[in-house]
Amino acid sequence: MTNLSRLRAETHRRNLTIDNQTIIEEARTVEVAFSSEMVVERWFGGELLTHSPDSVDLSRLSDGGAVLMQHNHDRIIGVIEEVRIDPDKVGRARLRIGRNSEAAEAWQDIQDGILRHISVGYEIRDYDVEERDADSPLVRVTDWAPYEVSFVSVPADPSVGIGRAQDTPSEKTFEKEIASMSKEIEKTAEEILEAERSRVSEIRTIGADAGIGDDAIRAAQDNGVTVEVFRKQASEFAIAEAKRLREEAQKAEEKKAEEAKRNVGAPAVVRGTGEAKPEEFSLVRSILADVSKDWSEAGFEREMIQEFKRQHGPGSHGGIIVPMDMIFARNTTTTNAGGIGENLRPDMWIDTLRAQTVMGRLGANFMTGLVENVKIPKKTGNSTIGFVAEGSPVTESTVPLGAVTLSPKHLGGSVPITFELLRQQLPAAEAFVRQDMSQSMALAIDAAAISGSGASNQPTGILSQSGVQTLTVADATNAHMTWEEIVAMEGKLGDADALMGSLAYLTTPGHVSALKTKKKDDGSGIFVAMGDSNNASTNGYPLLGSTQIAAKETIFGNFNDVLIGFWGAVEIVPLRDPSTGGIDLGIHQMMDVAVRHPESFVKAVTA
Repeated sequence: MTNLSRLRAETHRRNLTIDNQTIIEEARTVEVAFSSEMVVERWFGGELLTHSPDSVDLSRLSDGGAVLMQHNHDRIIGVIEEVRIDPDKVGRARLRIGRNSEAAEAWQDIQDGILRHISVGYEIRDYDVEERDADSPLVRVTDWAPYEVSFVSVPADPSVGIGRAQDTPSEKTFEKEIASMSKEIEKTAEEILEAERSRVSEIRTIGADAGIGDDAIRAAQDNGVTVEVFRKQASEFAIAEAKRLREEAQKAEEKKAEEAKRNVGAPAVVRGTGEAKPEEFSLVRSILADVSKDWSEAGFEREMIQEFKRQHGPGSHGGIIVPMDMIFARNTTTTNAGGIGENLRPDMWIDTLRAQTVMGRLGANFMTGLVENVKIPKKTGNSTIGFVAEGSPVTESTVPLGAVTLSPKHLGGSVPITFELLRQQLPAAEAFVRQDMSQSMALAIDAAAISGSGASNQPTGILSQSGVQTLTVADATNAHMTWEEIVAMEGKLGDADALMGSLAYLTTPGHVSALKTKKKDDGSGIFVAMGDSNNASTNGYPLLGSTQIAAKETIFGNFNDVLIGFWGAVEIVPLRDPSTGGIDLGIHQMMDVAVRHPESFVKAVTA
């Protein structure tokens, strides 16, 4: 990635060409356009100067700014009488040329069309980096200040009259002069020293929290990187590091699966017993035996179900008791041309549940094996810390604590198994049944966590939580958000000190598609959302779509604050359908959803 730490310390230039029709000879004035939002290629990539009123500081030009020759402070030829940013997002100024010898000569060259290139010098205070390609990002300057306007003889691209003035020895000397202009610094030496100590300390703290190495932290401290810029760099590093860790974990999981494939044929270990058995537990064989009441071909499954009932209780509906890992087993079954399964292997269910649910992919916390109501503590305020006089006692305070409670709620539904599926060989049928059951439960879990009403024994999902922040969007018809509204969601979490954790946007698949075709603005050609449907992002955060969120709904927040708890095992109640020959599986599980900090989320609402 291009190192942008030098941007604040450098002097920057842009050129435009004078329109001769703006020259007023009697008043010795000429009106020039000195800046625009055109993208200019720099050493670090593309540069775009934002021209909104709150992005440009014109105070130095407005206060009798100087007109120079070749950016040389010793060659003043005029003064800036008026400066403004027009609605077409172009910076314009009226220059009055003086009467000294060099100014008179320059004035004649201006009238004759010989001296016609304008260059503005400016400093960059803040910026955002947007991906454009691997080696050439787009730097959108969001806070900048022009400080002088110069006539130059050699622009970077004279064919179009706009560009960057070529570096000359005088410009490099001028950059050194800018760095040493102590007369413009009003702080005392003690204040400067204290500010530097504070900068170094804050950078050390931010870097340590983000896991940045000591060498990189020291480099930022030594190179004069500001706290604001380093905080942005640390955020970018943390996002990249999290992505790297996810990829490493995925590779490790794939390697583990491959090793397990090679070990097929070894005795299976049934979870919960810790004993090696020469057989695999078959869910389909258990279901068929329960319906027919003939367990002669499923003696091993009957033994295991009895053990499951001893561990988790007998259930409430007289059905088969199966731990959730038997439902959400990672399935590596493959089938040949005849649909016959060749290999079936269960694995840790919790990883698969996270992968199959949107909540899991967003970072929600899953808690299994719960026995009774669970209270999760949380802070509801902050302790009091302040300054006191020497010898005075400090103010005592306590940390206010609260709790969120998880209490079991009945999740139930029906999954049909067709007669045709039952005629398949056992491994293939096993794979399909587990897949249907796990997908159905995953969708139900997502629906409860996102929009559960909290009534009629439903969990209280994110959208129904009291205390969730709101943002009104302008599009009342479709609630398709603009770039500004998406960024405003981030700002609301920042104002609530909640901009941390597993942050992401969640909306409908249709809204994701709309954002991928919606441009941020008229000039940059950059879309609000980027990436494919499984890896989309916007504003630097993941963007996921789910059919379990209602139309017009969008959520942004820290999904680590979502807690999803499960009690006991899954109870399966099979019933034969005499009209079709198939079996309807009643699925029952006790679960609940809680949100530790509702203020960690913002939801979009329409007016």
